[in-house]
Amino acid sequence: MKKFVAALLMIMLALSIVSTLSTSVNANTQVRVRVDGKLVSFPDQRPVIESGRTLVPIRFIAEELGHKVDWNGQKGEVTIQGEDKDIRLEIGNIRPLVNGQAITLDVPAKLVGGRTFVPLRFVSEALGAKVDWNSKTSVVDIYTGGEIVEEKYNTIESLNLKVEKVESFGDLFVNTRTGNNALLPFYQEVVFITKEQLPFAIGETIIYDIEAINDQRTLSVIQNTPPSAKNDTGLNFLLVNNEDKGSRYRTPYVQFTRDLGNGQRSVEYSVVGGSDRFFDDNFEKYTLDQAEYIVFNTAKSNIAIALENPWR
Repeated sequence: MKKFVAALLMIMLALSIVSTLSTSVNANTQVRVRVDGKLVSFPDQRPVIESGRTLVPIRFIAEELGHKVDWNGQKGEVTIQGEDKDIRLEIGNIRPLVNGQAITLDVPAKLVGGRTFVPLRFVSEALGAKVDWNSKTSVVDIYTGGEIVEEKYNTIESLNLKVEKVESFGDLFVNTRTGNNALLPFYQEVVFITKEQLPFAIGETIIYDIEAINDQRTLSVIQNTPPSAKNDTGLNFLLVNNEDKGSRYRTPYVQFTRDLGNGQRSVEYSVVGGSDRFFDDNFEKYTLDQAEYIVFNTAKSNIAIALENPWR
């Protein structure tokens, strides 16, 4: 009897651990949304998966579809208006009105971080768009019936940016651990950009978007697969820190690299590196907001990309 009870307790403990891990993985799943092939940018609150349902912040998607969105805080109601749409969506209500007719959702709209989240089904039923969900890549593709557009991106020429010599920045790009310049001799020049200027292309490299996740302990990057580096898992990058005037190399998590289709992939990088212990006693507490720049290597170019840290 004691053996049976012990075995039962072990099974219950194992199930509890599996459930916890499953919840953790599910909560950390990064959902991407594309409208007619174009990535939708979410400046603060991103889509989430809860109890197997994908919930999306409706404002950004509705506006991408050409609708006007208004919020009435006193009523707790969202109004979405388009050429042939008049939608009234009340927080906590599973029956929004679409052109005066009520439709029923499986879960009600909810507020998360000041944003109205709705189930993905609402986009198709209320906004009249076709929605495809790829559970393997966690990508939502929304089709309006219009032409599938190729993602456009900025370049040095289109933004009229100044390309500068790496050596002119002194020890800004010096590797704190080795004392060597982290960019030379591979990159003679560097161009400085901001997150608002993404997507940005140089050589064979395209950076579409970046996102801080896991309490700024991980950097998630949407990028392309350079034709000359198809087997690469990602673009190595370094964090340039203003306080110690040095850089920290970071390489991607191979297991968290995902093909998103449309020539795009999602790559995650750890902000903390084990080698940092040699020069930083508090290296485990290092977070993304401490870096001044995020510098990306590029394929088929001698110009590196230095992106001004938007979370600093």
